[in-house]
This record gives sequence, C-alpha cells and structure tokens, in this order.
Amino acid sequence: MAEAANIAEGTIFRVFPDKTSVIHEAVKASMDPDQIQQAIAAIPSMDPLADQLEAAARILVGRSEQVAALIGVLHASGLHADGPPSGTRRYVMDASTAILSALTNLFERARDEIRVSPRQAAIAFRGFVFAAAHPLVQDDEQPSLQESVEVLMNGIASQTNNGAG
Repeated sequence: MAEAANIAEGTIFRVFPDKTSVIHEAVKASMDPDQIQQAIAAIPSMDPLADQLEAAARILVGRSEQVAALIGVLHASGLHADGPPSGTRRYVMDASTAILSALTNLFERARDEIRVSPRQAAIAFRGFVFAAAHPLVQDDEQPSLQESVEVLMNGIASQTNNGAG
C-alpha cells in the first residue's frame, strides 16, 4: 500500500497502529456511500427511465466489484480469519441504507412511470441487479444490464397473460 501511495511504509504506521487497522479503514472507506449517492443523483432525469436504470445498475455493479475485490484481499491476508472487525456490520448497513435512499430518489423522479412505490421499486431494483451480477453466477447465465432492466420494468408474464391464472 505504501508503494502504491508512493510513501514510506513508516508513514502509514504513524497513522495506523498495525496492518489490521489499515485494512479495516480501507474497507470502511470503500463502504462510504457518498460517491455512489452522488453518481446516482447525477444521472440525468430527462433520460428515459430504462437508461437511468442501466446507468444506476452500472454504478451498483462497479461498486460491488470494488468491494468484492477488497474483501478478497482481506480474506487472503488472513488477518480476519475469525470474521470481520467489530463495527463492520454497522457501517455496511448504514451504506446500504444510504444507497437505497439514493435509488428511492431516482425512482421518485419517475413516480408516474412505475406502479409500485419508489421505495419498493428501489428495493426490487437493487436486489435484482445484485443477484444478476453476483460473482458466483456463471457468465453464460448473467443477463446484461439492459436485459435485467427490461425484465424488471416489464416483468416476465406475456402481455396477453397479464398474470391471470
């Protein structure tokens, strides 16, 4: 890390007492939702809803990949073999709540185009994107973000079926 930051290793340990603390703060910083909230808020509201959702999905998938990579480093380090550091659950939950709020605001802008509440839409959207982009889903089984948005917006029932049994 010191090499990547182009600083002496000792400089890091003037701020952090040990490697565990450095990694803990890196994970905590990666969970900071501010950048994601700003990126979602910056999606142009005049774009069609499907385009807005594809942009939001790209943001969520990118963040998910970054966090997964950092957690992979954490696991590989062996520093937390007994589980995550204390407090981790709290800041992960806080970040999740903040991102859900940003997605809810995105759907609020399109309230007239959706048939469920903006919060319900945000919850479904977030779950659908993360499930579709999960790293354990094989590549040939992963829908594109465009396909994911299409299914979310239009469902899986045929137009003639309309969900009638």
